[in-house]
This record gives sequence, C-alpha cells and structure tokens, in this order.
Amino acid sequence: MEYVVGETVQIPDNGLEVDKFFEWFLPFADVLSHAHEHNRKHRDLKPANIIIKTGGTPKILDFGLARIERKKLVPLYSDMPTMMMDGDVPPSLI
Repeated sequence: MEYVVGETVQIPDNGLEVDKFFEWFLPFADVLSHAHEHNRKHRDLKPANIIIKTGGTPKILDFGLARIERKKLVPLYSDMPTMMMDGDVPPSLI
C-alpha cells in the first residue's frame, strides 16, 4: 500500500472558497469517474476517506468496501430487430 502524506478533507462550517473547491474536487471527480468507467464503486466516500496530499492533490483512500460491478449484459441478437441489407427483398414480397 502507498503511504500518502497529507491531511484528510476538513470542510469549514462556512464552506470552502470556490477556488479551493475546484482545486480539490475537479481532480477528485476525474478520479471517481475513471473508477466508475472501470466498474469500481467505492461505496464509502466521506471526507475522512479523501486526503489532500502535500502540494494540494486530492487522493481517495480506503477502497475496503469497494465493489467491482459486472458489466451490463448486452441483449441477445435474437432480441434485436431484424436488419436488412440494401437490395434485399422482404420475404413477404417474394
């Protein structure tokens, strides 16, 4: 496991400054999107599981409850509408 130096996210009662919000959460959203594209769901996101590395880069921690979801099944070809090639005559017209 990687040792990450930094501090967990602390959101003040009056919220974050807009610049700080975008600095932290745009990269965070990119990482989360990447995980979801690869069917990984964290399932325990909270400020304590997000660390801001020294230098300002956010890092998601604790994938202990993460789940890898199976891809959605593609419908069987028999369930798809019939497609005709150009020049084919429908059987009903023969």
